[in-house]
Amino acid sequence: MSLTITTGVKSLLYVGISLGDIAIIINQSRKFGNWMRTARLDEELFEAIADVSSSILKRAGLVNAAHMRSRWSQVDFLWQGSNINNQRRDPLKDTQSLTEFSWAMVAIIAGIDVCLPSFSVHNFIGELFVDIMNGDEAMAEPLRVQLPTNIESWRSAGQVRGMTRTSPNCIQKCRSRLTQEGAIPELNQAERGELQAFLKWLLAGTDTQFQIFSTTVFAVASWLKYAGLHLNTKGDQRYEAEPMVRYVSEDPTRSEFSSLTSIQTT
Repeated sequence: MSLTITTGVKSLLYVGISLGDIAIIINQSRKFGNWMRTARLDEELFEAIADVSSSILKRAGLVNAAHMRSRWSQVDFLWQGSNINNQRRDPLKDTQSLTEFSWAMVAIIAGIDVCLPSFSVHNFIGELFVDIMNGDEAMAEPLRVQLPTNIESWRSAGQVRGMTRTSPNCIQKCRSRLTQEGAIPELNQAERGELQAFLKWLLAGTDTQFQIFSTTVFAVASWLKYAGLHLNTKGDQRYEAEPMVRYVSEDPTRSEFSSLTSIQTT
């Protein structure tokens, strides 16, 4: 088996994982998806629908891949019961060249996994992509086949980079400041619709303003800002094309955009 399909192999060899074990990891990722083949699996996704990533990630400047790579480059995962980065050697880095689209999806999955059951994420993302591509039902079947593997690779990439440990705390902190509630509830049907509308606007919209009524959906937006996406959830617009989210409370005294400056996760 060729190991040139992914970068990061030298790093795994460096921490003592054998070529045979690496081959097993890569083979498993072809079937189920994992962080080691995220970049290639995303290429295969768009090959399957005969399209390009810019057909979904249309908003220019939303993601800076170099910034995301710097912010979330350290890999922390268990292998044969051992935490690789707890061993006495330099921290393991993942040097894959993830695209802006890949980074966006890794952050999005780490956020929506907090408030949606994992079994529903496949349909949710599939519907989102079809909607962004103007309801092209011809895309629905290849997406149905390919997306589960990609979603698992995005989820795995978020896990090894620490996003899935960070996102629940970020979302819970934002919600608690808005509602004084500790738990993060599963989104109801109306909130799922709002989350999908928000993500469609974020990835493919041309408007720079979006209002959110659900505290949990707004907290997911705050997480995406924290993760590194160029999204403003407080204060004034810093440049003309900057996407801005406004939380609209049922309490009119708390609906001012400026009042959010004290409740955002930074």
